[in-house]
Amino acid sequence: MPTGQALRGRAPLLFLRNAALAAMFVYGYVYTYVKLGNPYFGRNDFFRYMEMIGRPFDFAATRAPFVLRQIPSLLATVFYRLGAHYDGDTVTTLVGLDDDTRRRFMALVLSNAVAVCLCLATLATYLRCKTKYPDDLTVSFALFGAFSAWFWFASVPFAPVTVGWGWLVTALLAVAFWERSLVLTGIAAALAVFTRETALVFALAWFASYALLDRKRAHRLPAAAAIIFSAGCLYLVLRVTLSTGYEHQISPPHIFAALRSPTLAPGFLFQSVLSQALFVLLWLAIAIRDWRLGVSLGCGMAAILVAGLGAAISEFAMVTGESLPAFVLAFFLTRAAGRDTAMSPP
Repeated sequence: MPTGQALRGRAPLLFLRNAALAAMFVYGYVYTYVKLGNPYFGRNDFFRYMEMIGRPFDFAATRAPFVLRQIPSLLATVFYRLGAHYDGDTVTTLVGLDDDTRRRFMALVLSNAVAVCLCLATLATYLRCKTKYPDDLTVSFALFGAFSAWFWFASVPFAPVTVGWGWLVTALLAVAFWERSLVLTGIAAALAVFTRETALVFALAWFASYALLDRKRAHRLPAAAAIIFSAGCLYLVLRVTLSTGYEHQISPPHIFAALRSPTLAPGFLFQSVLSQALFVLLWLAIAIRDWRLGVSLGCGMAAILVAGLGAAISEFAMVTGESLPAFVLAFFLTRAAGRDTAMSPP
């Protein structure tokens, strides 16, 4: 079996191989979403994002917070200009979308699919280099099985919005957490500002709470939390100065009012609570092995819930689901290393 050092030397090749495996795993889901996806059925944010395609860094293209999520639309623009299109019958045809809108729909689906593949490849490569799992295929199949067990896997990550990019950001932040890497934390936080800023809320609460719970092994975590906090401040400055829309989401009086009298969407219990049973299972498995890690991940999830209620968002499952890569990686690492041993800084 190759040593950890030898595997790290092969990491770029392992990453490419894992990315190819991930593409094979998700191809069917991408095809299904292009074929059967309906932006009018719970994914109408698509109509915001589609306005950004072909208009890079035009902060008047649509409203905040969508317009600040530039990177997903930039990659979608590449697919759009390359002419990516599906000529067969689709639900988007049946609901009356014109040809150009259907092309934008597919471009955004492909953009998120790329992000999902990069997320899976990042985690598989890291696990292979960090642990003694026997081979790449075992790791890749196990990871994909864990992700595909999520209730919303078949629809949300590949939807023509930006959740797939949220997964990629969270995967990078999770690796940064385990490696105590300030550089990777900075890269991931900067990516979050222009993809899914909500990942910053989860990561800040996770990093900061763990640093408080275990100061002996909190090597560089306070500094990493400061980087994430700074990225959040940068996001707020950019949102206020470069865009308009949904101002209630960042207005303290409106946030406190929403928290005092939360408004829950119809079907909240079934769609946003019961559908997250996988998180409960992963959290319990993690907490049994490392209670501090379990508590800190729980703090991250609680922060997301509070932020979501304060911002009065309608689809909690999309936002809380962004944290899945952190839970999955923590599950595999704690299982591989045993009780409380995986958290030692490098």
